[in-house]
Amino acid sequence: MAAVKALNLDQKSQRKFIDYYNEKFTDTENVIFRVFERQNGEFYSIHGKDVDMALKTSLKSMIIVKNMAPDELQSLKYASFNKNIFEKLLRELLLVIGYKVEVYTSRRSEGKSDWMLEFKGSPGNLAQFEDVLFNSNEPEIFTNLLMSIQVISSQQQRKIGIACIDATEHLISVAEFEDNPFQTELEAAVVLVSPKECILPSLMGDYEKIVDVLNRNGVLVTQNKKTEFQNNVEFQQDLEKLVRFKKGQKKTIQTIPEIKLDLAMGSVAAGIKYLELIKNEMNLGQFSVKSLNLKRFVHLDAAAVYALNLFPPPDVNYRSSLYKWQSVLGVLDRCKTNQGRRLLNQWLKQPLRNIDMIRERQNVVGYFVDNQEVRSSLHNDHLSAIPDVLILNNKLTRKRANLQDVFKIYQVILRLPEILELLKDTENSSVKTAVFEPFIDILKDLKNFEEMVEEVLDLLAIERGEYLIKASFDEKLNDIKENMNSIESKIRKETRRCSQILGLEEGSSFKLDYVSHIGFHFRTTRKEDQKLRQQKMFKIIDTARGGIRFTTSTLENFNSDFSELKESYEEQQKDIVQEIVRVASGYSTPLMNLNNLLATLDVFVSLAEVATNSPGEYVRPKMYPENERILSVNTLRHPCLECQDDINFIPNDVNLKENDTHMYIITGANISGKSTYIRSIGVAVLLAHIGSFVPCEEAHISICDSILARVGANDNIQKGLSTFMVEMVETSSILQTATDKSLVIIDELGRGTSTFEGLGLAWSIAEFLLKEKKCFTFFATHFHEITALAEKQKTAKNYHLAAITDDNRLTLLFQVRPGPIDRSFGIQVAEIAQLPLNVLNDAKKFLKEIETEQHTLCQNNQKLVKIDEMLKKIKEGMEFDVKMLECL
Repeated sequence: MAAVKALNLDQKSQRKFIDYYNEKFTDTENVIFRVFERQNGEFYSIHGKDVDMALKTSLKSMIIVKNMAPDELQSLKYASFNKNIFEKLLRELLLVIGYKVEVYTSRRSEGKSDWMLEFKGSPGNLAQFEDVLFNSNEPEIFTNLLMSIQVISSQQQRKIGIACIDATEHLISVAEFEDNPFQTELEAAVVLVSPKECILPSLMGDYEKIVDVLNRNGVLVTQNKKTEFQNNVEFQQDLEKLVRFKKGQKKTIQTIPEIKLDLAMGSVAAGIKYLELIKNEMNLGQFSVKSLNLKRFVHLDAAAVYALNLFPPPDVNYRSSLYKWQSVLGVLDRCKTNQGRRLLNQWLKQPLRNIDMIRERQNVVGYFVDNQEVRSSLHNDHLSAIPDVLILNNKLTRKRANLQDVFKIYQVILRLPEILELLKDTENSSVKTAVFEPFIDILKDLKNFEEMVEEVLDLLAIERGEYLIKASFDEKLNDIKENMNSIESKIRKETRRCSQILGLEEGSSFKLDYVSHIGFHFRTTRKEDQKLRQQKMFKIIDTARGGIRFTTSTLENFNSDFSELKESYEEQQKDIVQEIVRVASGYSTPLMNLNNLLATLDVFVSLAEVATNSPGEYVRPKMYPENERILSVNTLRHPCLECQDDINFIPNDVNLKENDTHMYIITGANISGKSTYIRSIGVAVLLAHIGSFVPCEEAHISICDSILARVGANDNIQKGLSTFMVEMVETSSILQTATDKSLVIIDELGRGTSTFEGLGLAWSIAEFLLKEKKCFTFFATHFHEITALAEKQKTAKNYHLAAITDDNRLTLLFQVRPGPIDRSFGIQVAEIAQLPLNVLNDAKKFLKEIETEQHTLCQNNQKLVKIDEMLKKIKEGMEFDVKMLECL
């Protein structure tokens, strides 16, 4: 049998590899993706089930499946690809899909069973792949965040301790709290911090429901040894090494108040071991520890995030024109920086409850709305040129940065005075506090960084793409530089000679260029092609839209000498570069502050861009304290739908107020806009709580403690839960969590069971929310009987989505009007969906029969009531109408 060309393995080597693979990888954990490095990283291979996984990614068209089959009894499918595809696949597996990845290398000849695990990573532990993952220019919203959880249960309480470790931002957040059986507090924490991975000491018992919560939120679950979740002396010594203590603070772990949270600290211990933070000396003295205060933010769970379409699916590029308007994030993201996008993503998951902080954000957004020139300059001229400072700072901290990274930070620092110049005349106190003054402080903190770069780097060389230390900084560098200058002088003479031969003006139609991969070369316009070809001394390198690049034998020789000297120069400056990176890494804290401030500015400008450049008007909502309950919005629109092509959005009003109206009971045809209406309300309330303007003409909104939603009816097949069970679980969680300060959105509850049971449950749930919880509620339903609740509860009001019929044709008006809908339009909706005519006719016939039966049953019930009344009169000896009895 012929050898496999891609891997270049003979039959014997194939057999050995198949035996090794089948023996070594017998585990059933499908979330581990294994890659084998071939020929020192020239290409890579994947095998077995991992090939199937690769074919489900966006790179499937680049994956060519082959079969390793040394004989009739053995076979193993595989695919091989180059380094570029490997890196793209790695990014998608770790950052999008959420898989663990292992890379194996072989130290001897191919086919031997000496493969060793060289690199491994997971969504919460990206340290070994950071250079690959974040060294591209592709915009990313990523969080390298690991969560760790442990539980202590007793008959009296159930306590949860969580730790969140962000290895990129060097932050450890901890919390301890008691939770109910539905894990509502835990789910709010998961939504709040959005971990990529969570480690648990067990997957059974108390942890089964926690696993459900994590799966529901798309978090990879990893089980670790229970013994690693211990707040012991060894752990505290490790934590002490990792923590960055404040100036003047005693360098002992006992000065950190969070150390008293024993359960949460046990979770931190497991996280530190899993991430192997102590093994990397670059982590020492870098981490800060803080408490995670869940009460600072509006409570959101996965159901609310899904119902409000806050985020796109993880495998979708939401910034593309195809998907941009399909999520709230897509609409709001006009950010120019990666750090801005990350912060906007975080703000959407962390709506504020502090009214003063919300108003301060609104003040800043309002300033940029009113000052178009400042906003435009920041958005188009400055923020668009800002690199990802978080990634650069992380490279400095890990001593993986180069001179180009240092120079990029220097360029950001140079831009700060220009930003300050734009903001210097502002009289807006919030802009001064949140943006202007912090920028001044950061500029002072980084002044020495700026001076170091100007003193050490050769800024003239950088202009042509060479990142070199100044020759005057070192005697040997100076000698090499003189030789390089001598060659450059000869190159300029060659340039003048060639321009004269061609009869072209130097610097105009004839230029000397330099790029790193080609070196020095000449460039002219394409119309001079004939002149070049007439002179045999010229060698054409390539032709592009920018012109013709060419060289001569003399220039090639100069280039060769120059390249050798440049390599010597770079080798000589290595120690100096390392020292510069070491010094630059000492600016980690001000650089993190700079990153966060640039992100905040970017989000403010982005929200102002949305408010001023959307299809309809955005206004600043007036916010009220929690105890002044009001939700009044005029001409409210849905921010996503109004941006989509060919949609003329119909705005509607909402008006809820304490002791007056707490609930809207909303009826209407299935496609009349009920869901869109109630979701637009939820989105408006959330936008108000992040400090954004709202798509309407006027808004008055009080602070909410939670936004809770039950929308949609999907089976959870993996968990064996039916549509109805999912409904009941989510609704039960709402009833447990809601307070009189909550906003509740419920859409079509009770469809997953029989009509009468669904009606009974929907009625009782709506009544419970009205009478017991007294929260603001929007209850969209297909049960028209529930509209009678408004007659019994004065704080419930009926509204419907208007529709009219003309000549048996249904016209949807998408307008919310007072009162219940007077009839159902199910068959008319089916006609719009173009069901077969015979099916529609049968449906109409059956409906008429049912309505006749119901009418007859109703008449009979009325007769029975009257007969019952007469029988009572007979028993009591009272007079009655004999003719009426005969009639009945």
